[in-house]
Amino acid sequence: MEHHSHKISNTPYRHGFHYYSDTSHFTENDLQIWLPKLMDLQAAWLILQSSQSNPIPSNFLEMLIRSHIQPIISINPSLHKSYEKGTFSSLFKSYAQSGVKHIILFDRPNLRGMWKKNCWSQPNLVERFLKQFIPLAESAADNGLAPVFPPLQPGGDYWDTAFLWIALKQLQEQKKESVLKNLTLSAYAWDWKHSLNWGAGGQERWPNASPYNTSTETQDQRGFRIFDWYQTIAKAVLNKPLPIILLEAGSSKENHSTPIPENKLPDAGNNYLEIVRLLSGESVQDPLDPEKSLEIIPREVISCNFVLLENKTNEQQKSDKIIESHTLNFLNLPSLKSWLIKQKVAETDNISSEIEVMKTVPTHNIKHYLLLPNTEWAANSKHMQALQPYIKRYQPVIGFSSEEAALDKIVTIITGEDGYPEAEIAKLLKQGCNVRKMQIKSPLSNKNINEE
Repeated sequence: MEHHSHKISNTPYRHGFHYYSDTSHFTENDLQIWLPKLMDLQAAWLILQSSQSNPIPSNFLEMLIRSHIQPIISINPSLHKSYEKGTFSSLFKSYAQSGVKHIILFDRPNLRGMWKKNCWSQPNLVERFLKQFIPLAESAADNGLAPVFPPLQPGGDYWDTAFLWIALKQLQEQKKESVLKNLTLSAYAWDWKHSLNWGAGGQERWPNASPYNTSTETQDQRGFRIFDWYQTIAKAVLNKPLPIILLEAGSSKENHSTPIPENKLPDAGNNYLEIVRLLSGESVQDPLDPEKSLEIIPREVISCNFVLLENKTNEQQKSDKIIESHTLNFLNLPSLKSWLIKQKVAETDNISSEIEVMKTVPTHNIKHYLLLPNTEWAANSKHMQALQPYIKRYQPVIGFSSEEAALDKIVTIITGEDGYPEAEIAKLLKQGCNVRKMQIKSPLSNKNINEE
């Protein structure tokens, strides 16, 4: 099955976020906590950790997708085992049926610590890794998923650019067409405490960069622009670029001999904002060199994901206080949220000639908003199934926030059994919204929805 992974998102944005690094936060309560916050930040993607023994519930995935947030599943099987093509087949099939498009297989196989000592020291490390990767990648493709080549440690014990070059060359020589046809790359896009322009242009612009060369006399792939270097390799080996997913983008997780003083380094929140602006096609000045502009991010970068949650122990994650602090982490992005709001207003200005908006009415950022009662209501699959023809026809933005809905020209709300409170409807009318009411019968009823 052939995929077109770069065309799956309905959102104008390419940014997303990493969810928890464990597999213990996929309950209905977790969904109610995080889904509104992700929607508030206009997330298009969410990185989710999975394992064969702890699969992600289908209702969790489906609710994300209905909210126009595309999940990317990451699994990290042990490199100490061998895998048959059918090992994860049922898991892959289940995820594909839920609407998942991408699955990341393994993590940083170019690090010594990921292997047993006697395995690491043996020759042909890349070839031995591919013997584990290929069966799972073929299985993923057969079941309707785009296999994602694992993110490598930038630099790494086995230099990442050399590892990737050999891997792609081997896949080509072995004629693994089902894998190559659907393959997506991934990369840790840490800033390494450099400018976001560090390494821009890849190997073609920095020909003196070479594996294991840690000199600061030349720029290399150890920076946010790591995707330029990986694309250079893909084009050289396969004669075409590959879609790429960026992980932990803009984080200062690593550094190497940087000349930038600590007090001049941008914080992660500002990095996130500059990156999102670049992803949207804006011209952005380099915060560390205002006389220069940051280079645009190519369309091959289909997903750029930021870290907002700190890794906690299992005991800490059970604490309500930790959940509250995570909530604050999400909300502590005023610059990014402010920019997103301005973008909504700008979208309205662009279509103002097509719709009439009275001067006394608040600015409306989009044409149509479908306001659902709450996440619990939406988690009922029969409710959402009944709405599918309506959603397909009108393509509304779907959410739970009456404040967000009040910014929109047309608001469709659910009334009737367990429907939206009349007092809230009155508020929307006062805000100048064109409110449409929709009744949906009990899930046990076979009757269709009725729109007023």
